[in-house]
Amino acid sequence: MNKILDVAPGYFTSLTYGLIGCMFLIVLTNLLIKVFKRFDNIGYSIVYASLFLKLVFLTAFVLATRNNISDQIVFAVTILVGIMYSTVNVILKLK
Repeated sequence: MNKILDVAPGYFTSLTYGLIGCMFLIVLTNLLIKVFKRFDNIGYSIVYASLFLKLVFLTAFVLATRNNISDQIVFAVTILVGIMYSTVNVILKLK
């Protein structure tokens, strides 16, 4: 395992930061779905609120960790997968 970490230390750091961001996005999405189920009359505005909160969080998260992310492609793909999963999850749960 140490040989793998020596070859690509930036890869694992970027993947770790990406996974932390994805976990927060999924938790945020689940909280917003619970709010939606409680207040049924707010409709699909919860989707836009969810997208806004994701944008604000990801902007702050990337600005805070930008010096520690060495492999931007891995980080961006991981965050993109988290955004796609959470957005599809919101849309499917609201049907």
